[in-house]
Amino acid sequence: MSSFAGLNTAITGLHAHKRTTEVIGHNVTNANTEGFSRRQVVLEPSVGLRAGSRHDTRFSWSNLGVNIATINRVRDSFADSKARSASASAQEAARAHEVLATVETVFPEPSDTALNAQLSNFWNAFSEAANQPASNPQRTAVLSQAETLTSTIRQSASTLQTAHDNYSYELTAVIAEVNSLAEQIAALNGQIRQSAISGMNSADMADQRDLLIDRLSGLCGATARPGQYDQVDVVLGGSTLVSGALYETLNVVSGGPLDPPLDTLDVRRQEVRWSRDGYPASAISGQAGGLMQGLNDIVPRYMKDLDDMTGALMTTVNAVHMAGEDQTGTTGLSFFGLAGTGTASKNIAVHADVAGRPERIALAAVGAGALDGSNGYALAAVASSATGINPKYQSMLGRLGVESQAAANRSETQDRFATETEAQRSSIIGVNIDEEITNLMISQRAYEASARLLTAVDEMLDVLINRTGLVGR
Repeated sequence: MSSFAGLNTAITGLHAHKRTTEVIGHNVTNANTEGFSRRQVVLEPSVGLRAGSRHDTRFSWSNLGVNIATINRVRDSFADSKARSASASAQEAARAHEVLATVETVFPEPSDTALNAQLSNFWNAFSEAANQPASNPQRTAVLSQAETLTSTIRQSASTLQTAHDNYSYELTAVIAEVNSLAEQIAALNGQIRQSAISGMNSADMADQRDLLIDRLSGLCGATARPGQYDQVDVVLGGSTLVSGALYETLNVVSGGPLDPPLDTLDVRRQEVRWSRDGYPASAISGQAGGLMQGLNDIVPRYMKDLDDMTGALMTTVNAVHMAGEDQTGTTGLSFFGLAGTGTASKNIAVHADVAGRPERIALAAVGAGALDGSNGYALAAVASSATGINPKYQSMLGRLGVESQAAANRSETQDRFATETEAQRSSIIGVNIDEEITNLMISQRAYEASARLLTAVDEMLDVLINRTGLVGR
């Protein structure tokens, strides 16, 4: 090895370890940057070739030293996939639990203003009126409690409908964000491709893109797979959402009726479809999946339960009331009716033949006279009817409580798993300050050693150039 080759060897060391120190500094300063993947310098020895011929592969002591082979962006595709899948499941479970929690607020038991208390007051009013069938105040109290009860039912139905509408708006907003993210990912893919072709570093753009993919996965459960020129393709349910610099869009539509027996309701199935051909998008999870559970199953199911309970209330009370006689001797009167078209729970009201007319309440048995209250007792006894509203309501409350608790447990479990998988991924791609400081010390010592080598070679050359041949002068 020539003395001048030693200078080159030392200089390559200075350059390589200086660059390594700069990369370590980049890592440390971005330790708290969201989505940042640590960089790793890969060094390789310079290839020594015989001087004078680049094609002569016989080893030479010329051109020794160190080169930077590459600066890797540390990433693990398996860890990415696992973390994204866990995040999508956690966000789907959280949304489903949120929907059930909203339904629970519609039936805030126990409460003096909730349906259970209103039902109790209604049945008690019939019992008290039956004790004093000739008392106009007691009859008026029945109508008052009936109005309060029907108002509570209508309000519950309206609140459920409002919740359904709000979640429909939220689903539309989520899908709009999915489309926006797909567009941004495609744009970054295009820039990354150009950088790869030009031989430029695109690590920062890749970090931005992967962070967007993380968010996209949490919204709809999309997955990523590697493409050409450092690009990635994004897939949703087996169909491509992003392919290189191209992307597709989705939209939310009101589809066909809900699955039986929910198809009797005033709501339609909410579907996410591909804009390109109108086909439904499959395997949707994440926030969109949780919202679709709420829209197509959870909220409609409890709307149906409320409607069935209302129908049971109307059927059982009307049957007994029609079998009795009012103060005018009239029979066959319905106590409840519908104030409009649509579902029973949204339109239940005191029948127009009875509303505001306490004398039309059929408290007496047919032919028993105005002072008889036996039919009033029969109306109060509907509370314990196996086909009435009370057992149906208690059953629904029990199911709602169990389902909500199960959803809460599932959400907590999924969230814990998502946190663990993200921590595992961060341990691979994230910046560990202690590790970086250790690498910095190693790089610093290597730089100092290269500088010392440069000094030593310089001293040797000084001796050779300035002192050799001076003996005897």
